[in-house]
Parts: sequence; structure tokens; C-alpha cells
Amino acid sequence: GYFCAGKFDQFQKHIPYSTLIQAFTNLIKTYLTEDSLRQQYWCQLLQEKLGNNACLITELIPELELIIGKPKKIPNLPPIEARNRFNDTMGQFISCLAQKKHPLTLFIDDLQWCDNASFDVLEYIHVNSMDYPYLFLIGAYRHNEVDKSHRLTRLIEKLTLLKHPLLQIKLNMLALEDVNKMTAYILNTYSSRTTALATVIFKTSMGNPLFINESLRWLHTYKHLHLSRQ
Repeated sequence: GYFCAGKFDQFQKHIPYSTLIQAFTNLIKTYLTEDSLRQQYWCQLLQEKLGNNACLITELIPELELIIGKPKKIPNLPPIEARNRFNDTMGQFISCLAQKKHPLTLFIDDLQWCDNASFDVLEYIHVNSMDYPYLFLIGAYRHNEVDKSHRLTRLIEKLTLLKHPLLQIKLNMLALEDVNKMTAYILNTYSSRTTALATVIFKTSMGNPLFINESLRWLHTYKHLHLSRQ
């Protein structure tokens, strides 16, 4: 199987498909490290599935041309038809990547900043999820930044109504004991030695893992943490 991941950026919401490009570009680069027989397999599979629409994908992921060659241009269509054609082609592309011989896990982070074009693709995949039995899609988002009007909320509601497979896991803030374990792990020491430090970090971070990590980074940067031989 294969794994690829992408992360949406708060300041790049205006760039369509940015995170999907990031994830699939890294995956194609992985394919390029494989032997010639394997690359021939990918070439044949992708050319067969994408057909004349391959250029829609290579325009976003130029590295794909190193596997399938430079595809021919296709005629332009009106906006709605062009969007439907692209979503269909992207769906075909993903179905190539995720098959029984090589299932795919796709992790997408910070979905609260997902652009509308990417949401169209994700919704297309979810609604037609039965066509992707070997794709495991994981999405993460900050629930406090997603309200009822957000497209992600509406997508989750739609999938629930359609009774499509969907598991939601809400992560709570870490307890003091967990913060202590995390602190000890990062500092490569025993949790019995970090109790006092973890208590201070817990109070300032309120159990947020990102803030815990950044607090320790700050302490290290300003030389408030020192290695000891004891």
C-alpha cells in the first residue's frame, strides 16, 4: 500500500487544489523511485484510465509526465462542463492510485481552510465512495473553526444521510498525566523527572498538543532547558 498527505494553508485558500497537488506530487515522486517494470505498470494503467484527459492532471502535477509522457491538449469547455470533466478525471486518477494491489491512504490536514475547488473533488469522492473501495481517506480539522454553514459540515451531514461509511473522532485536550508523558518523551527522560515542568506547561497550554510542543521549543530556544548528566 501507499500513503500520501497534504495540509491546507490558511493563507493559500485562494489557490485551487493546492493540498491535493501537494499530496499526489509526493506520491508520484515515490513511484519515480521504483524500478522500470513498476513504472511501466503505472504508465499503462494511468494512460488507459485517463485517456485523452490526462493533460488535466499533468497541468497540476507535471511530475506525472515523467511516467506517462506529455499528453495532448484537449478543447476547452464552458465552466460547468469543464468542472464536471475535471472531477470525473480526478476521480479516475484516484481510482488508478487506489486499487486492490496497492491500496492508498490519503491524509488531509486542516480541512477548515479547504478551498472550494478541492471540496468539489472531496465531495465527489465521498458521494461516489463505493467506486473507491481501496482508498482510505482521513481528514483532520479544528472543530471550533467549522460552523454549521461550513462546507465540511454540510458534507458530513450529506454523508450521514446517505449512510456512507464515516467515522468521526473528536480529540479532547490532553490531561496533566498525558502532558507529562509527552514532555518526558520529547525530552527523552523519565516522567518522574518532568512532573513539575509538565504542570507549568499544562497550565499555559491547556492540554493543547501543539502548544505543548511550542512551549518546549520556546524554553529550549531561550536556553531555559539544559541537558544534564545526572
